[in-house]
Amino acid sequence: MKNNALSVANNTTVSDHSKKREYSPDDLLTEAEAADALTLSVGTLRNWRCLRRGPIFRKVGLRCVRYRRGDLETFQLIVTNTSTAP
Repeated sequence: MKNNALSVANNTTVSDHSKKREYSPDDLLTEAEAADALTLSVGTLRNWRCLRRGPIFRKVGLRCVRYRRGDLETFQLIVTNTSTAP
């Protein structure tokens, strides 16, 4: 009986982990996650912050920088250039 309960618990755990997480525009991402999402380096994001360029960021505490997923998506739409060449 214990083995059966254990297998049911394990199946539940496996199915819980296999569910895909839905993303929200309000999710806060770390520098590394934001850089990965924009296919940039963390250094580029840091440089842009100093130059007051790039996506909107938030300071959490004294040192933690976070980026809202929705702000990254908006930034990508704004900076996307379409070619005008024939």
